[in-house]
Amino acid sequence: MFALTRRKLGAAFVVGLAAVTAVYSVAPAEGAKKGSCSPLDLAFVLDNTGSMGGAIDNIKKGLNKIVNEANTVSGGNVRYGLVTFPEDNVVVNTVFADHNESAVKSSINSTFAGGGGNTPESSDEALETVVLGRKASDVPAGKQTGDFQPPYRSSAQKIAIVITDAPPGAFDDDYDATAKAHYKQVAKEAKARHIRVTSVWVGGSPKGSGDPDAKPALQDYAKTTGGEFRTTQADGTGASAAIRASIASCGGKKKKRKRLKVRGTPHTLTAGKSSCVNFRVTSGGKAAKGVRVRFAGHSAKTNSKGRARICVRFSSAGCRGVRATKRGSLPGRTRVCVAAAPRFTG
Repeated sequence: MFALTRRKLGAAFVVGLAAVTAVYSVAPAEGAKKGSCSPLDLAFVLDNTGSMGGAIDNIKKGLNKIVNEANTVSGGNVRYGLVTFPEDNVVVNTVFADHNESAVKSSINSTFAGGGGNTPESSDEALETVVLGRKASDVPAGKQTGDFQPPYRSSAQKIAIVITDAPPGAFDDDYDATAKAHYKQVAKEAKARHIRVTSVWVGGSPKGSGDPDAKPALQDYAKTTGGEFRTTQADGTGASAAIRASIASCGGKKKKRKRLKVRGTPHTLTAGKSSCVNFRVTSGGKAAKGVRVRFAGHSAKTNSKGRARICVRFSSAGCRGVRATKRGSLPGRTRVCVAAAPRFTG
């Protein structure tokens, strides 16, 4: 057995603490749309050092739901990978292949926590192996078992999910300036290859119970790549739900589109008379540039101040619709009304 370290003693303390604190859980995935993330290449980067037993057990219990979620969002077109990092090294367990659901489930169910010694761990190296498709010959001798080949498909939606409770320390078990620079480099490599990284910080909730050195790196992976940052309880509860929820969103929170707001001045025109309407379009309270405004068969784009001008002449009274559109935003609508021309009697 391995010696107890600050990390292991700390993990034992927070597990006990979790029993008397409020229970934290990740909301189950909802609304996952069939085929919304297809084709999908999904890699798990799993810490299997000694303090990860609770999280690994939780993942095993929810494994069928995790796989079902991936099958749903991918429409059945999904390939799985699994890389672990048990002792400042990297082990390739499952590589991407068609119809390899059974293989990855078998690998995860055969994974147990043990070893690890001092923090940090080699999560950054394991993630880099997945991102770059590294072979054992690409890293220092004895530091990687197996080749992560083939790599991600160029046409696929690419997700990597890192599950750990420790900061990254490359292969030298040292969380220093070099390690910090390396995890940032790995995040940039993932971004360049359009791989969204979801980070699951085991012990990150309740607040303050996890290793604080792990948080910056895990947040950076997610922020840089457009992925997600999620947390679990100290005993690993919530790991499975966190993974499943991230898969449901295709590895990244979908940005809510803001609705455009359009206003025309003057609000009322007079029939039989040529008039110009000045439109102003905003989004989130700010001027919206490059918005296409359509009115009465005419259109114009807004300038940097969110303004556009359309001149028209109506022969009859009535209200006409105005529509403002821009890619990435919800359309805005308003109306401009036309009053009948005044009648003169003599």
